Amino acid sequence: MNGTSAAKHWLYAHVEVQTQREDDLARRMFTHNHRLMERWGRTVTGSAVLADDSRTGRPGECRF
Repeated sequence: MNGTSAAKHWLYAHVEVQTQREDDLARRMFTHNHRLMERWGRTVTGSAVLADDSRTGRPGECRF
């Protein structure tokens, strides 16, 4: 290092791979992300990989 202090940057990520359709996915992911945010005091990025065969009924989004 060149004499400057290094800043730490954290990325909190919640990633799920979903191979079967689940109607409650958006709410469940919101709940997990909210609990992680409460625990660590930081915003959590949530992503789901939808690997099922369904072309309809995709989950909505939950934001805050």
